[in-house]
Amino acid sequence: MLEFAPHDAVTKLDALIASAKLPAREADQCCRLADTLRRPARVCLLGFATGDIARVAQGFIGAENLFCGGLLPAVELHFGQKLMSKVTLEDGTTLEAPGWPSDEILQRDPVFLQIFLPEDRLRLMSLLVLVLQDDPAMQRPALSWASRRSEITVWCTPAFNHADAQALNLAPERLTQHAYLLETRPNNAVPKHSEIAHFAEIFSLPHPEALDLTPLTNRLIADIEDARVADLDMAQLILHRLGHFAPKDREQAGDDTQVTPHAPAHDLRPTLSEPLLFLIARTGELAELLSPGLEPEDWVARVLSHCSETVEGLRHRAANWPEDVASAQTLKSTIEDIGDMIILLEIEGQAEQAQDTAALLFQLRVAFEKALGWETV
Repeated sequence: MLEFAPHDAVTKLDALIASAKLPAREADQCCRLADTLRRPARVCLLGFATGDIARVAQGFIGAENLFCGGLLPAVELHFGQKLMSKVTLEDGTTLEAPGWPSDEILQRDPVFLQIFLPEDRLRLMSLLVLVLQDDPAMQRPALSWASRRSEITVWCTPAFNHADAQALNLAPERLTQHAYLLETRPNNAVPKHSEIAHFAEIFSLPHPEALDLTPLTNRLIADIEDARVADLDMAQLILHRLGHFAPKDREQAGDDTQVTPHAPAHDLRPTLSEPLLFLIARTGELAELLSPGLEPEDWVARVLSHCSETVEGLRHRAANWPEDVASAQTLKSTIEDIGDMIILLEIEGQAEQAQDTAALLFQLRVAFEKALGWETV
């Protein structure tokens, strides 16, 4: 199995970013690549057939009776050391609990559910499970939101039909660039729609009740491994081309001597310097996106995607912050809270929400600078 995040490449990229010597464009390229190497690939499983989608999702990760409490419209599965869930309600409230959320919580109609499971498959790929509504007006924002949270799409349907084709026409190009079709009850007598050309390959279940997903999962694993090799090759090229910007051993030793065991416990500079540089670079790019000139639909999608990817990058970095430093944990909670708010704004997906999301990202930068005792700019 692939290593979850090639540690040496990420460490070297982080050191390069933390040097603060890179030009803005190269710094952003390094940040994006390091984030990609840190996290698993993101797969989106979507369609209309709730029962089939639930069964396929369980088959993907090898977990039985995962959705015994019912499958919500949007569920995201991640690796975790133990089973726990995080529910986002319509008012932005988030609730965390061990195990599956209680019936009482589910009756409050949550808009989004994240589940963390100790399943090895999730080390390689996270899984966003999305059940589409019949109303086309609700499909477009849902598909746009899913496109910003995934890299590979699996469209799941009993047999590809007119409703599937109509919904697929509403999907952003990003959602169909790397997409597969899974038919759970294929009807070979029905002519295929022209939209089926969107899919790189078509998979079917010859015996639906057996749920043999081996061909599809093997293809996904091969794609993810190929992408990971390509990312590592790119990291090697970047480190070779920009390695002269990295701190020399002598400089690194000098930096290390500044952080001694006698340094105050609240000194967050060693922990926050690289994440803050990442955030500064991303807010700089966001300022450019907020400039006039883009078409309204493109502008909204790009701003929401940019903010979502930025917060995800910060979440991955914050996962390793020291638990015994209160100020670090407070900032980590702020990142989580703002990330949850951005999820809700993404779902609505309008220009007003894009502006609010951008404001949250700038608010997050202020929180970082305050944690470091900086004067905000």
